Amino acid sequence: MSLAEIQLKYARGAVLDLLRDGTKANDLTLTTAVQTTKALQVTRDQIRTSIDWLERQGYITVDRISDFRVAQIRTAGIDYLEGRTSDDGIQRVLS
Repeated sequence: MSLAEIQLKYARGAVLDLLRDGTKANDLTLTTAVQTTKALQVTRDQIRTSIDWLERQGYITVDRISDFRVAQIRTAGIDYLEGRTSDDGIQRVLS
């Protein structure tokens, strides 16, 4: 597994954790939040890739507005965060 793949797994976990409370957030805000609150050095493109992956897996919903992706967690995402499901494509991060 490459470093880039590991970073994406952590980014996915961080995005889910940041959306935990049900609020919506766009990809630019999530990039800054992941960098500052989770201490992960990720790019906006990596967060967008993570958002797209999480949407395909059913963990979040995404609205595309202009040049932004606005994400919101779904029940499946909460189930993952609360340990009721697991996924090898996501790395759990400390809250």
